[in-house]
Amino acid sequence: MLIVAVAATLAREVPVRTGTNDTLATSALGGTVGRLDVCQDAELIPAGTGAVRVWLRTTGRPGPALALQATNGRTTIGRGRLAAGWSGETATIPLRPVTRAQREGRVCVTVGASSSVTLAGEAPPDPETGPPATASGSELRGRLRIEYLAPERRSRWSQIGAVARRIGFGRAPGGAAVAYAAVLLMLAAAALGLRQLVRDER
Repeated sequence: MLIVAVAATLAREVPVRTGTNDTLATSALGGTVGRLDVCQDAELIPAGTGAVRVWLRTTGRPGPALALQATNGRTTIGRGRLAAGWSGETATIPLRPVTRAQREGRVCVTVGASSSVTLAGEAPPDPETGPPATASGSELRGRLRIEYLAPERRSRWSQIGAVARRIGFGRAPGGAAVAYAAVLLMLAAAALGLRQLVRDER
């Protein structure tokens, strides 16, 4: 049923992004078998970040253990670890402590030796986003895509207000009300469709 599916989708808890490094994951920057230290400078880590999602693609096998460190000069912003066994196109590593303020820094990920991994990002890099990433000191062809996430997941229901404000800001008439109206219209259409379906089945 459409309305049930819509409600279930909105109730599902998903990661909340606090920011991104504006780099696309369109190119393979290189692969690795064995331990490797991947570092990227000129990262802007938003306030409220409690996890870092890095574009590291596995090659069909469980991903290796990962260790992350974010630093600003000699100051450590945060650290995190992800156990071996992850899979897919990204790896999400917790960052502790959760950042209280936006910080510029260097993000380094140590890739363990248990599996091969492909680094994904944008090549050549946009000069405005920063210099290329490095792998064990050697410069790569581009920058690695990184996203920053809040420490907890939230339902899409809880994010409707924020999304509505972003969509509706600066629009006339009604500002955020425009986006709220769009959500209500979607739900109303789903309800009408369900009602018609019930009538047809009688």
